[in-house]
Amino acid sequence: MSQGPPAGSVLQRSVAAPGNQPQSPEDEDRKVRRREKNRVAAQRSRRKQTQKADKLHEAWWCMSSVSAVQGYTASSSSAKAEQRNPASHIKQPYI
Repeated sequence: MSQGPPAGSVLQRSVAAPGNQPQSPEDEDRKVRRREKNRVAAQRSRRKQTQKADKLHEAWWCMSSVSAVQGYTASSSSAKAEQRNPASHIKQPYI
């Protein structure tokens, strides 16, 4: 009296779709196209993520350069900021 996986579940579909049977050429072509499309989408996603990180890094670099040029020191400005706002050490991202 063993019950199988629920109908329509991922496990049911993997059991129902035997991988040992030869696939039709259309199925094989569809599989190849899907993998290629997924590969391109993953590359695009990684590129966008890298560009976003680069932009944030550049913004951080500009902000730290401006702070250095204006003559702020970490000890004096952070001590004053800490007196005004105890959570001043938490930096907000600039996008």
